[in-house]
Amino acid sequence: MEKHSLFWVIVSGVVLLTFSIRSSFILFGDKIKLPNFLKQGLPFFTVAIFPALVSPALFYFNGSSNILLGKERILAALIALLISIKTENVIYTLVIGFLSLKVLQLI
Repeated sequence: MEKHSLFWVIVSGVVLLTFSIRSSFILFGDKIKLPNFLKQGLPFFTVAIFPALVSPALFYFNGSSNILLGKERILAALIALLISIKTENVIYTLVIGFLSLKVLQLI
């Protein structure tokens, strides 16, 4: 019984810590003044981070960097890229990209 109670104490602590960190930006966001260069740079943050998150999934397949092994991922990414350019709709891009990946994996 002691292991379970310690587990829930740790989980509760992590939840409280995460909630306090995330809510601090909402509660105190107006009171914190950011420098101008940070305000100008923040819109580009997601554009810079997204390729860093996506490219390992595209170019590394089962620990190998051989691009030909995971070619269905690259093809699905190209299909999703074309859909995003054509429709400019995130939902369509996600759904068609996911479906194209699953179809290409079945082939």
